[in-house]
Amino acid sequence: MKHIMHSLNVLAQISLGVWLMACAGQAQAQEVKGFGEVRGTWYAGTEDVAITLVERFRPTFEAALSERVSFSTTVEMALQQGWNRQQAVEKVFTESDFGPLLDAAGCTWPEETNEFLGISGPEDVFWVDRLFVDFYHPKFDLRVGRQALQWGSAQFINPTDPFPELLLMEPWRPRSGVNAALLAVPFGKLHDVNVAVATTDTFDALRMAGRVRLNWLNTDFALIGAYRGDADNGLVGLDIRGTLGVGFWLESALHIEEEPWFEGVLGIDYSFPVAEGLMVSAQYYYNGSDVQSAGMGGLATGIEPPDCASESADLFSDPGDMNAFGPVLSGAHYGLLSAGLNVVPELAIQTAWLQNFEDGTAFGIATISTRPTGWLDVSVSLQLPVKVWGNGGEFSPSAADLRIEEEVIPGTDPLVADFSGMVPAATVVLWTRANF
Repeated sequence: MKHIMHSLNVLAQISLGVWLMACAGQAQAQEVKGFGEVRGTWYAGTEDVAITLVERFRPTFEAALSERVSFSTTVEMALQQGWNRQQAVEKVFTESDFGPLLDAAGCTWPEETNEFLGISGPEDVFWVDRLFVDFYHPKFDLRVGRQALQWGSAQFINPTDPFPELLLMEPWRPRSGVNAALLAVPFGKLHDVNVAVATTDTFDALRMAGRVRLNWLNTDFALIGAYRGDADNGLVGLDIRGTLGVGFWLESALHIEEEPWFEGVLGIDYSFPVAEGLMVSAQYYYNGSDVQSAGMGGLATGIEPPDCASESADLFSDPGDMNAFGPVLSGAHYGLLSAGLNVVPELAIQTAWLQNFEDGTAFGIATISTRPTGWLDVSVSLQLPVKVWGNGGEFSPSAADLRIEEEVIPGTDPLVADFSGMVPAATVVLWTRANF
């Protein structure tokens, strides 16, 4: 990971150099915009006090290199202090029955040069999230470089998206950048063809996707095909969005793998003339894959394991191939209800409820956003994992999901590590963003 970030750091320096050269050549054709943000997160109900503070600075530099060519790059700088999941997992293991076993195996956890900030070099603070050049032609548009790509009409969950992400739990986060070339060719009045050729951050595998979108009777019909070389799988999909008194969408995909599987979304929305506008939506999602929830309730996802001098138990189960087209959820049947109310132009309220119909767990989120001035945003979000029925599962793990029990020596009591103290009863996020 660090060599990837180093490469992106080099790209950032090159992009800034290009931008500065563009500024020197065309002083009237440049723009700098972005935001600075301070975000605090409180994980309520954990065994230890869990508060995280993050500072972000995310400027975007844009320059018109010619009448038909423009350049843009977005860099991000961020620091984090306080509680983090890596250290919390390390503490549970160290203080559990596995502590002596890890010591005997000569295991050492990864350490950062600056433990307070959790960084070892500039690549942990500074990275490039966007870096692309746009070419405008009377018959097509071409964007080449690191960019955000998202296809699909459904809310939050898009079966036809070649690069799926679930951002419901992180309303402040933009989509991750993808190294790609995107060609958009319009035809007729409302139709277009899009072709994307992308690669991984290590430039060792290709990802390709194409979409044909037609508009008929004020409804968009899109056919999508994609292949991902790093996961060696593909998909074909259909995406329909329109309005018949109420807005509606139908998005589905057949995933072509060794064992093909299907996923689909069906949803509607309607706007009401309440205050400055009220939008209510409902959506059903079906996931036909056999993916299961990650062990430890998913708490070990993204955790760097210890480096051991001798063989030891594999405590970190593989949650699956995260490079696959999906799914982004582990159950089969879900419902999503959401509502957005613009109280006044300076105040908005967003709510969402994601229900897993199989295990009975749900995830609720409510966000209040206000803009007291033209440049300042202040938002607070409350997130609640809930067990509506059943014994726990994806969003509210059961006690068994949060325990590791392993019989190291046959005939003896198993060693136990309990992670229930890490799971919050609620999460409160407050962030202030100054735009420029």
